Amino acid sequence: MITTLKHLLLFTLLLLSSTMAFAAHIVGGGITYECLGPASGGIRYRFTMKIYRDCGGGGAGFDNPANIAIYNGSYENNDYFDDYQINIDDVFPLTINEPDCIDNLPNLCLQEGIYVWEDILPVSDQSYFVVYQRCCRTNAIANISTPGDIGATYYIEITPLAQQLCNNSPVFNNFPPIVICNNYPLEVDYSATDAEGDLLVYSFCAPFAGGGNILGGPGSSGCNGVVPNPPCAPPFTEVPFISPNYTASQPMGGNPVVSINPLTGIISGTPQLNGQFVVGVCVEEYRNGQLLSVTRRDFQFNVTDCDPQATALVAYDELLGPSQYAIRKCDGSTSLTIINQSIPQANIQNFEWTFDLGGGNVIQNSTNFDLPINFPGLGVYNGILVLNEGLDCGDTAFIKVELYAPLSLDLGPDYNICQDTNILLNAGPGFTSYQWQNGSTSQTLSINGIGVYYVEAIDPCGNVFRDTVTVSGGTAPAINLSNTSICPGGSASFSVPGFAQYAWTGAGLNCNTCENVTASPTVTTNYALVASTSLGCTAEANVTVEVLPTPMQTYVIDFYPNETVTIGGQTYNQSTTFTIPVASTTGGCDSLNTYILELIPTTINLACPPNITVAMPSNASSIPVNYANPTVTTDCPGALPVPVLTQGLASGSALQAGLNTVCYTASNTCGNQDNCCFTIMVSTLSIQCPPNQNIELPVAATTVVANYAAPATQTNCPNPAVTLNLTQGLPSGGAFPLGANTVCYQATTTCGNVASCCFTITVQDPPPPCDIKVIGCMKFELLDIRLDSIKQPRFRIRATNFCASEVNYILNELPPGIVAVTPVEGSIYTAPNTANTYLVRNPNYSPFYSVRYKSVSPGLKNGQSDVFEHRLPQQSFPNNYIHMYGKLKNGEGFEAYLNTFYCPVQPWMGSRPEERDSPEEQTMENLMLRPNPTPGQVWVDMQAWMDKQVSIRVFNTLGQEVLSQQYTVNQEWLELDMSHAPSNGLYYLLVQPEGGVRASATFVLER
Repeated sequence: MITTLKHLLLFTLLLLSSTMAFAAHIVGGGITYECLGPASGGIRYRFTMKIYRDCGGGGAGFDNPANIAIYNGSYENNDYFDDYQINIDDVFPLTINEPDCIDNLPNLCLQEGIYVWEDILPVSDQSYFVVYQRCCRTNAIANISTPGDIGATYYIEITPLAQQLCNNSPVFNNFPPIVICNNYPLEVDYSATDAEGDLLVYSFCAPFAGGGNILGGPGSSGCNGVVPNPPCAPPFTEVPFISPNYTASQPMGGNPVVSINPLTGIISGTPQLNGQFVVGVCVEEYRNGQLLSVTRRDFQFNVTDCDPQATALVAYDELLGPSQYAIRKCDGSTSLTIINQSIPQANIQNFEWTFDLGGGNVIQNSTNFDLPINFPGLGVYNGILVLNEGLDCGDTAFIKVELYAPLSLDLGPDYNICQDTNILLNAGPGFTSYQWQNGSTSQTLSINGIGVYYVEAIDPCGNVFRDTVTVSGGTAPAINLSNTSICPGGSASFSVPGFAQYAWTGAGLNCNTCENVTASPTVTTNYALVASTSLGCTAEANVTVEVLPTPMQTYVIDFYPNETVTIGGQTYNQSTTFTIPVASTTGGCDSLNTYILELIPTTINLACPPNITVAMPSNASSIPVNYANPTVTTDCPGALPVPVLTQGLASGSALQAGLNTVCYTASNTCGNQDNCCFTIMVSTLSIQCPPNQNIELPVAATTVVANYAAPATQTNCPNPAVTLNLTQGLPSGGAFPLGANTVCYQATTTCGNVASCCFTITVQDPPPPCDIKVIGCMKFELLDIRLDSIKQPRFRIRATNFCASEVNYILNELPPGIVAVTPVEGSIYTAPNTANTYLVRNPNYSPFYSVRYKSVSPGLKNGQSDVFEHRLPQQSFPNNYIHMYGKLKNGEGFEAYLNTFYCPVQPWMGSRPEERDSPEEQTMENLMLRPNPTPGQVWVDMQAWMDKQVSIRVFNTLGQEVLSQQYTVNQEWLELDMSHAPSNGLYYLLVQPEGGVRASATFVLER
């Protein structure tokens, strides 16, 4: 247990007696558990319940036996699991510490009852709740309503995760103390220990009520009985705290509140209210960020006044608060002796001074009762005086030493000022207060008039300082300046004697701070002067210097670029402006003539015809093209310019296929030139039909659907759109008959080009069956055997019923113990030649091991045929023959044996000749996955199908599907979890994108 030097005595309950045997005895308690390991039927646990009671108040004793109940489920929704009674193991009296310095310790009696038992609980995906309930608490509790009618619920939850990990709940390290002193700092170790070293988080939490005051008769064993039997199930009712002064997180009230450190479990603070308080503490146990358990203990804290027998006290200048003292010096000294006035000295068994001198320098002294100390410099230093450290009673004085440099007050010499001049008087920093004659309390005072000013200042030590200053007045002489005028380029002079400082403003001055100045403005200008005397008195004046205008004449002359102008013997051929001065003949200002020569701008505009597009005739290599001549406009005098061809061919020339550029230029006599270009597109068109096709007619069919690519076209027409028209034959997807079928297309463009092409689709008869058996009115034919992309054999068998009775079902024999990959069990099989439907059983066990196709549509009869397909896993093959059986609806049955050794195994070509593969067999072998082999997790590269819907399927080597899922691809790599696959070995991964080509890969599972 951790205690402070500030009179933390102990936690307590001053328990009150009651006339009822069940009342006023419960102090607190809690339940913990240990996991002892697996046992028959589940996991064995050892439970420990500790209950605390007042043994001096006349209340009931410990329950012996105690009623225990167990519930299974969630906190809000659970079921009864078990209940039993547990005898008490031991009862211990709790020792009451009696501190030396407390005379008013109450006479207390407190006992701890311990119950220990073991139980086996099956592992569950729900929590177990082990519950004990008992009434009642003491009437004297101050922080909850009607405490005498409220009992207690103690429980522990064993979460599903705690069951899986065989977890142990945390156990509190210490028992709380008995008595707490009011208004003294508190520090209590309420920490717990966890056997597995899990993270523990502490908090105040609400205790739970339990039981009631029904002592006998009906209801005495129920939830409101004194001793519920069995204890009731969660959820439980929290005790009603008296708000707003008390809450579960602030159970002892006050401001600031007593708090608990969430990481250490240390309860600290200074209690401010006397009384008994119910306090709950919860310890949450976390492992890898997951909550394993919550261990609760509630207890009653008793806060009472304590009378210490030793008080820490020093000689001081100011009392800052309880046990807080200030000592001040203002003479610049850094040495002093602190006088120890602690009382009574007879109770002081030890003392220690501690001072922080700054910079990590801390001194401690337990030798000098009065402390002489040298500080490193002026400033503020904090220290403490501790009495009776390590003993149950003691006291601490908190000391602040303030060392200041000596201060002086000087407002400066007396002042002579001019009217409306502002002066700032400054009393200097460092004083704690200022008082000026006008009532101002600031460090400075702004004045603008004559008179006597004084200030009184007090330093931090209370010393009083005073000073006075006198302010007298003065005047400045007047300034007389007269306005004047000058000719352009002239100047005017001004002289203003009698001042100490000058400030002239205005353009063209030779000096801005002189007594005598010369102004040479280029335009009429106003000048301003501010002059100051040596006393600071100022005078202002303004004067205007007028610049007389020059007599002027302006002449504007326009001319064309191929003309010139001569003035004063000078010839000009460009735009310009210049002046020629003319001397005055009357004694005034000289005049000035201005000449503006303006070149008349000219332009030329050459406009080509618009771009032209013509279609190249079929089988031609060039085509003559005529176009209009470019047009020229200009505002330059003279003959109209003639356009000149600079690029391309003249109108009427034969042009080659492609884009032809034609350019012209034109120039006028004024020096202007313009160019223009246009294009002549000679467009072409080519068409390429797909290659000829040879396809096989399906069994029992007269036509076959053939798909082919549209003819490829190429054109340089500016509008690249090409229109394709079928001129002969059937479109792609049409039903083509037996024989050679010619298909022709014609292509056209918006430029007028036309091109055609043709190709042939030849439909051939299918090959004969490998074997034929006719049994009565039934005929069975083995059409072919083919391998798919992963080497799985596929068999096609045609059954023909010449009987009048319809077929009920058809059976195809399977190799013993093998399940066909397709058709899938329970699926609907659709015959490829008739679209008749059949319900599939795969495998079927009677009358022999087989795939059964049961008619869903009207059954075959009167010579009708259907083709039945099934696919076997890799390396699975019947022995020389396939056993067939046809059952009619009238009960007749026909069986036959189709030989397989006549039938060559061929590559898979699909059930319809026009298809390369069926969607289930289409594949590309570039699917990437990793790691391979894998212990369970497979990452598949899905970059090719971003934002597409795909189907994922995994098969074992027997063709059995072990995984199937669909999803929209939203990331580059997909994680597949194969850890639950039934066995190690080779697996096939198939990825089928919606409307796309399937990808496949193999991998090995090694666990």
